[in-house]
Amino acid sequence: MSIEEKEATIIGLNLFSGSADEFRTAMGGYFEIVDVETTEDTTVTTGQEIQQKEFSATEPESPFISGITEEEAYANSAEVIIPNYRYPVRATADSDNYKGDDFWKIYWAGGSYEGIIYSAIYNKTVWNDYWFELGLPYSKIEANSLVEKESVISIAQISCTYNYYLPEYQTHVDALKSELLIPNMYAIEMFNAQDIADGSNPQGLMSETESVDSRLYNKTIEDFVSLQGLYDISNAEDADSEEGGIDDLLKDKETIYLPAPDFAGTDDTTPTYEGLPNYTLHGYLSQSVPLTTLSSSTTEYVKNAFQNIFFDQYSVNGGTTNPTFLDMENNADLFPYYVNISFPARNQATSNAALDEFGKDFNEAALSIQELADAGVAATMAHVWGFPTYFVESITNNNYSPKFLKVLKEVFSNEVASVAPSAQDYALSKDYQSSSAESTIDDQVLTTDTVSFRSVDYLKLLNYSRNNYKSTTDNCYFMGEKLINREAAMDPTGTYRYLNSKNGDGIVDDIIEFLNDESYAPSSSTVEELLTGWRTNGKYNETIAYRVEKMGNSPTGDARTQNILQNFWIFNSIHLPDDINLFDSQVKYGQNYTYNIYAYVAVAGIKYQLSDLRLTRQINYNEESTYPYCLEFYNPETDAAANQLVTPDEADLSPTLDNSEFPAMADVYVNYESNIRLFEIPIASKTLKVLDNPANQLLINPFQLLDASQTIGYTVEYERFVEQPYPKTISSANITSKQDYLNAKDLLEGENLTEAPVSRQRYLEIYRLNEKPKTFSDFDNNLVSTIDLKEEDSKFTLPSAIFYDMIKTNQKYYYLFRALNENRMPGPLSEIYEAQLINDGGYTYSNFDILFEEDFEEEIFVDPTLTFKKLIQLQPNMSQIVFNDGAVDYTNTAASQMGAMTLGDADDLIWGKTFKIRLTSKKTGKKMDLNVTYKYETESN
Repeated sequence: MSIEEKEATIIGLNLFSGSADEFRTAMGGYFEIVDVETTEDTTVTTGQEIQQKEFSATEPESPFISGITEEEAYANSAEVIIPNYRYPVRATADSDNYKGDDFWKIYWAGGSYEGIIYSAIYNKTVWNDYWFELGLPYSKIEANSLVEKESVISIAQISCTYNYYLPEYQTHVDALKSELLIPNMYAIEMFNAQDIADGSNPQGLMSETESVDSRLYNKTIEDFVSLQGLYDISNAEDADSEEGGIDDLLKDKETIYLPAPDFAGTDDTTPTYEGLPNYTLHGYLSQSVPLTTLSSSTTEYVKNAFQNIFFDQYSVNGGTTNPTFLDMENNADLFPYYVNISFPARNQATSNAALDEFGKDFNEAALSIQELADAGVAATMAHVWGFPTYFVESITNNNYSPKFLKVLKEVFSNEVASVAPSAQDYALSKDYQSSSAESTIDDQVLTTDTVSFRSVDYLKLLNYSRNNYKSTTDNCYFMGEKLINREAAMDPTGTYRYLNSKNGDGIVDDIIEFLNDESYAPSSSTVEELLTGWRTNGKYNETIAYRVEKMGNSPTGDARTQNILQNFWIFNSIHLPDDINLFDSQVKYGQNYTYNIYAYVAVAGIKYQLSDLRLTRQINYNEESTYPYCLEFYNPETDAAANQLVTPDEADLSPTLDNSEFPAMADVYVNYESNIRLFEIPIASKTLKVLDNPANQLLINPFQLLDASQTIGYTVEYERFVEQPYPKTISSANITSKQDYLNAKDLLEGENLTEAPVSRQRYLEIYRLNEKPKTFSDFDNNLVSTIDLKEEDSKFTLPSAIFYDMIKTNQKYYYLFRALNENRMPGPLSEIYEAQLINDGGYTYSNFDILFEEDFEEEIFVDPTLTFKKLIQLQPNMSQIVFNDGAVDYTNTAASQMGAMTLGDADDLIWGKTFKIRLTSKKTGKKMDLNVTYKYETESN
């Protein structure tokens, strides 16, 4: 049990007891699901977990088999690339449960015996053995709900960030028909501070390692970012654009303070400055982008190419190439808003192994390997330290990540008919921590579910990639400069055939080495290894890449699902930091998007098959012998006698076996070969929208106009940000907005908001009721005024306003106020102001009171009102003043029982209680409260 991450185990269903693999069920080594409910050290463990039944060669699970033996495994063929092996296995019958030769045949080959149907434990099905362990992250909200939340390390968080309010940009983006035409953060970042070639000079294209003077980029993407040349390249000899260069858009990160309008000044001599950002990027987004019309060829290319965005090994750490993917983290805060997708690059067990075994974290180990490589030493983290990075480093060292990502996209997007992924059910077991709001401890939860995973034969995928050197799809783009291996991956003509073949051959060579390396490839050279595995933690596996799928727009189809807008494919380089951060700026404000994160996990499993079944029949019996049985081996398919099964280096054995101590035997070959399968594992999913933070609270001061207009008013001031929970809501729409915001920010109900609103205060909403409210929702649909705080011809808004209202006298009114910012995010509700103008014989004056949420609760009284003229007498009911001797013991002395005698026998006594009596004038409505407490004393003579 670990709280650092969720522990997951994925197991093929044919490995369970009761599956179609009857041989495994009969022998043991199968998995089964058991219910668990324990309490240890105050931690409650509940749910279902998967346990593996121990295999024993001398005590198989079947009551009809006494034991099994096997010979040494040998290579089935020396002429194949992928090694495959076989070995003969002999099973012996249990003498106590043996029912005869007919039953022995039915038990192995299937059939009915004495009215009982037996499934064959022998069949020629090729079985896959894939079961493996991996770590899965907690969602941020799951981690936040835990008592020991600080102990959680592996977290996947999909949230929104809203940095700046750029209304022109926001309006322009909302009007675009495709999100793919919204400015892309990475497309802007890849030009940042770079020396850009003019296209005629292909420097930087042919090498990823040598230093270059300038870099070459895709011309159409350059047109997209430069707005068809409105922005040029600042370092170019002919640079003359007044707008500047696309390589300078992210350079000025200092805040520029502009003079605030007069109303914001403190006095006539001290100027006030407002920190409005005036970054070059913001001018580009707010002014140039909305006013520029891109060519149809540019828009069509971008909409096609940006469907799939690749981040290969060169986007992270590729020698002299620009690591666009990592550099984006330094400049993301300049962009107005985006969705941030964060998740761990590797499971916690791998990171812990680096610390425990080598005293350094994974990234430090990766740097050590890089230093060795730079010094000309061929070394990998897999070979030097045994990390599960064999495939990733093979792809990296063969410069194959561009080609691999593109083929991965094509295969799992169902663009390749010959290598289509198949969906198959597996058992998914998870072990994780959970807690509730009232709990003081975290509970361990164990779950087991049947889940369908898509997967593909990894070798077939690589073989397709190697043989198909011409690109047949172009709905993708490698984010960054042009590089030879990126160009080779996108080559539609075969120009880079040699390069693709050379890199592909290197990958295949590494795979062959892997499958012949006993430290990696699974062994099944004994029945015990076949059934229980030679690794205690399942098959070798490693994550090669990740995909972030973005879905949006209106749901379509019978299932009402969103459409896939875009995919981000990320190569899991060893140089990635522990947490991957992906930023998506191609979203519209206030619209829902669903992000699904998938890991592509290569698992080294095996395929196995039984063949050549030989059974025995008794041809003689010597009751006086210790080995009384004489047996003949035969083929159950033909019933003809057949030789016993042996290894190639043994002499053939005749069908007859004399002097056997067992009444029956069965020989069968176990054939197996190693195989690698690439699984698509969902690790996180979330639907959210980008939202600004709620507006600030208000300071309210009521007043009355001292004239005959019967007008009251309120001065309303917008206050500074204060950390507090999400504001109370009025309407169902407000409730939805609250849920959307808490979800987007991964906040629990009642948790303080820590981010101030970005956009300015814009509107004041004033609600009014003529009757005392019972809940805040009573104000819904009772909006009486909305005040716009925006200054004319200015970006600034007023910090305060005055609201006037003409009302009737001797009538109570209830007012509620709140602010909305420029994105119409509502702020906290004000207190409820009870207002009344009292006309007392021609003299009119105001009375204001403040009601709080707790004032909504009122006691329910029976006949609470009594009308009178001048006098009123308060007298207890007779049931309150009769003597109550129910507790008196008359067998004792009177003096000892004085305290037992009480007053009153009513169900609800008044003694010791205080009652409020409110006197209300019929003429003026003025009130006076009397507090009356009833007491009685006990005296003795």
